[in-house]
Amino acid sequence: TELLLKYAARALQEMGHRVDVVACEPEEHYVAGVYWWTQSNFPRTCDTLVAFDQLTGVKDFAYKRLLLPLTFSRPATAGLEEKVDRVLCLSQRNKELLLRNCPAFKPEQTIIFPPCVDLAEYAQPLEKIPGRLIWCNSPDRGLWHLMEMWPALKEAVPDISLSITYDLEGRLHQARWMHDGVAYRLWKVWEWAKSTPGVEAKGVLSRQELIQEQLKAQVFAYTCDPPERESMIHCISALECAAAACLLIMPKMEAFPELFTESAIMTSYPINYGEWAAILQQALTAKNLWAIAPFHPGLLAERHSYELYRERWKKLLEEISK
Repeated sequence: TELLLKYAARALQEMGHRVDVVACEPEEHYVAGVYWWTQSNFPRTCDTLVAFDQLTGVKDFAYKRLLLPLTFSRPATAGLEEKVDRVLCLSQRNKELLLRNCPAFKPEQTIIFPPCVDLAEYAQPLEKIPGRLIWCNSPDRGLWHLMEMWPALKEAVPDISLSITYDLEGRLHQARWMHDGVAYRLWKVWEWAKSTPGVEAKGVLSRQELIQEQLKAQVFAYTCDPPERESMIHCISALECAAAACLLIMPKMEAFPELFTESAIMTSYPINYGEWAAILQQALTAKNLWAIAPFHPGLLAERHSYELYRERWKKLLEEISK
């Protein structure tokens, strides 16, 4: 959400609008020329109110138009569905789930508004580390599958390595007293990451450090299996790794077939260890990594460029202002 907010604020500011953001200070997501406000002190009048993911705070504002960009499919609406000019869904799957979960919204209120990646951040390629996988997502979304497969992968590809760019320790801290399967798996993954050669838990990274890790990786191996069903409505990490020229391997689940069939190697779901081991071995031992790919993922990144995202904002504002 924070990254999409950054891109939206930047796009609107570059189009010449005054942009006020009510949120905590974004630090690395800061955008020059945008006004940032705390939740206790902010302007309350605007032409267009952009309420990310929920409508509960809308009552504090006077506005002419109301937009609701989503990063999930069950927004808190506070009974204000009819006041929304457009709901911005990340994918068709997102739209279908929204209309099912929140039937007060009408189909004509919703549009597909994909996320973006700033290709300029990936313009300076780094040398790829042979055998390098990368995990950029929350570890409770299926990282334990790579853990279970690791001995067989290591035997098949001795120089295989894994960069975990998510704050694994921080996520474990959140779940440490939970008595469920998520907490148990996080503990196991944490112990494995600390003790296994070739597995590197990077901890908290800056934006630039994350990009460097993505640029050095060969394969975005996303054994996605989230604890929350209906949560995978897009994957910005896949777009970023596509911009970093990583081979994408992802399961056929939720929105992924809609979004990545033409640009990723799609595996069956539920996760099949034998299938994943065979694909990863083939990819990491091939003389040409792209020989087994549908097409180079850079094309996917180009279709989701920041410049196209900014143009979508321009056209949307023109449409709702008529």
